[in-house]
Amino acid sequence: MRRHPRSGEEIGSRHHPGRGLAPGLAGAGPSVWLAAVATAVLAVWAPSPRAESDAIPPDPARWIASDAVLSLEVPRPEVLIDRLSEPRIQDYLRVLPAYRKFLEGPAFSQIRAVAGLIAGRLDTTWDRGLRNLTGGGILAAVEAEAGKEPRIFLVITPRDAGQLERASRVILEMVRGDAARKKKPEPVKTVAHRGVTVYAAAGPKGGAYAVVAGRLVLSNSADNLKRLLDRAVAARTKAGAGSSTAVGSTLADQPEWKRQRDRLGRDAMIWGLVRLDRLRQVDPQRFTIKEKGDTGVVLLFGSWYEALRKAPWVAANLRWTDSELAARVELPAPPGGYPGPVKGYIPGAGQGTAPPLNPPGTIASLSLWRDWATIWESRAELFAPEVVQGLAQFDTFAGQFFGAREFGPDVLGAFDPHWRLIIAEQDYQALKPAPDVKLPAFALVAELESADGDFAQRLKVAFQSFMGLVNIGSAQQKAPLLELGSEEVEGVTIATTRYMIPRSSSAPSVTPHLRYNFSPSAAQFGKCFILSSSTHLARALVKELKSAGGDRKIEGGASATLSVDADGPELARLLERNRPRLVMQTMLKQGETKSKAEERVDLGLALLRYLGHGRLLIRDGAEATRLELSLQLAKAAERQSRP
Repeated sequence: MRRHPRSGEEIGSRHHPGRGLAPGLAGAGPSVWLAAVATAVLAVWAPSPRAESDAIPPDPARWIASDAVLSLEVPRPEVLIDRLSEPRIQDYLRVLPAYRKFLEGPAFSQIRAVAGLIAGRLDTTWDRGLRNLTGGGILAAVEAEAGKEPRIFLVITPRDAGQLERASRVILEMVRGDAARKKKPEPVKTVAHRGVTVYAAAGPKGGAYAVVAGRLVLSNSADNLKRLLDRAVAARTKAGAGSSTAVGSTLADQPEWKRQRDRLGRDAMIWGLVRLDRLRQVDPQRFTIKEKGDTGVVLLFGSWYEALRKAPWVAANLRWTDSELAARVELPAPPGGYPGPVKGYIPGAGQGTAPPLNPPGTIASLSLWRDWATIWESRAELFAPEVVQGLAQFDTFAGQFFGAREFGPDVLGAFDPHWRLIIAEQDYQALKPAPDVKLPAFALVAELESADGDFAQRLKVAFQSFMGLVNIGSAQQKAPLLELGSEEVEGVTIATTRYMIPRSSSAPSVTPHLRYNFSPSAAQFGKCFILSSSTHLARALVKELKSAGGDRKIEGGASATLSVDADGPELARLLERNRPRLVMQTMLKQGETKSKAEERVDLGLALLRYLGHGRLLIRDGAEATRLELSLQLAKAAERQSRP
């Protein structure tokens, strides 16, 4: 056994592949699992030495049909390998039960051993070998036709074609040696096509591979791979002859795919495009979304549901740098524009969400534009008949809380389309009694069309009436009742409640119920009506709104339908307060010792601190809906600090 001169890792001895595995693999580095995935693929499809043809165009996107239902590209795999190989990322991934189960299972141990053996035979390490084998990029695609099995392709471009050839010979030798040792038939059959040697698994449903123009190409059948070669040669021939029939015949010529690829930034890690129109053609029963879907989905996401139902495609990309993890999704608007019934979901020109509210201790702050009155008036077109009937009953019931007003135009119509939801920590020391489980407070801030009039007062009366109904239910269950009260904060009156404290709660053996996290409250400041689960948060929001002065400047200079800000460290701080209970739940669910459970909980908290501050923006335009998600990753020193 010797060590690699640069990395210092042990390199396996050069022995026959049928005589066991190289020793010393148990201490493999954190990136071995990435190498194992590549090894598993190559071990199944042991590539032959390169067989090139001048008739094959160099761009793999010209080997794929223009109507492929799915295409996924990794332009710089080494960046993804670097990120996932970081020790701290590996630690965070181990929080996921499925990933942890895979690492601890026999399949991973076997693949890791094979990976170490191949690394030794090639006189390299898997960090270097995997980067060289994939450094030119990866392209995956799925083509489909109605009633037929899909055609799956994976094209891997090496940085070092010579190393691909050496790896091909080593793995082919291993596969054949294993079959000979076990006295099994030849595992791979070969056929020449278009000047390229195609290798296929000997089984009835085996896949196939070939080395095409210095690239490793894999498919789920030999016939599919031959079809790819035919298309590639035809595309090159037509392009060379100047034939117009070549335009649009391959993925590289598909206008939307080309536009999305050209827009990618230098730091794009993964991107892909799904042809929704083709999926509906291939399998209408599976991929056609019904006109009137789930009530909750349509109620909250009606315009996006409509776009997804009719859009021809959806595209997405992912970026991951030292300081940011970001994703972008684009979904085109329905052909011909959005229909009338969903107009209440989409801001008009110059409109958009109100700025988020961030009182002290904010965990998440959401701002949404929704014209609920317009949506309510369109309910017959949006929902199934039985749902519309149920909403009519709700209309009658809800009107009782607002002086027999009609719920649609008189109640929902009294609100402005700006809605904000805030989740924040509470002053847990002020809670009497202090509950065993610490829950965050949440509040809804709705804007009224007018600060004058009696509607805000009616909202307070409706709030108090609802609290009365809660008390009736609590009395029937012999649970503590809510005491109604009020207080004044900076000139604003807050309608408050708090649960009565039973005398028995003073006994040490009685654990305070989690209901004591709640003290429902309501208040009005200008056009803003606050409905909060906690008096503490209601006070903080009154101060926040007063200091903001009612400014509603749309961020980024463009209208947004939804914006969400979330703070990972704040959420970690809240969970830290409940750490003993989290440890106990982990012990019970996972069957682990206390020390292991504590380690797992601490890793989860560290992951939240690492993710830092996150923001989600969704913008609805005339051409498309665009979703942008970004996580500002914490620095090393910030990740290590604990509250």
